[in-house]
Amino acid sequence: AASNDPRPSERTPQRADAVLPDVTVTSSTPSGDASSSNDLPPESMSPGYYKCFFRPVRRIGTGAYGSVWEARHTMDGVTLGTYAVKIAPVGDNRAWLRKNLREVFNLQALKHSNVVQYLHCWLEPHQNSPFAPRVPCLFILMEYANGGNLETYLGLDEPKKKRALLSDEEVVSAATV
Repeated sequence: AASNDPRPSERTPQRADAVLPDVTVTSSTPSGDASSSNDLPPESMSPGYYKCFFRPVRRIGTGAYGSVWEARHTMDGVTLGTYAVKIAPVGDNRAWLRKNLREVFNLQALKHSNVVQYLHCWLEPHQNSPFAPRVPCLFILMEYANGGNLETYLGLDEPKKKRALLSDEEVVSAATV
């Protein structure tokens, strides 16, 4: 019998493609307006949620699909915790949103003590820099790990001549619980 318990740790993760059907995206018109089948519905946005409940501390990573910030979750002046928040611009492109949501499903399904835990996500308009327009962004809230990153741990951020090779035992101990 299937359980009705909604706790993520006890649910069987679903494949993202089973939950997120393919989306047919029509191209923009010559005037640059996206067709209505591609627009994100306004009710899917949570404007101001990040600014209201999070205080960015520092950017801890950036990549082709967005940036990750260390942020303090606060409410009524009380700090509730420190989290990692990935901000990924999706614009009005529903297909691009769905691609990013597949990452969310993968993070949700991945449960391991050495992998940061996915907690929550939402959409809201956001301006990534003072010179950029406000665009819809997917915010992904994750556990914050303050132990550094794998690149630094492995010494890959140092020049090759200064890198120390890890022993087999060090590699195994880093990969096991």
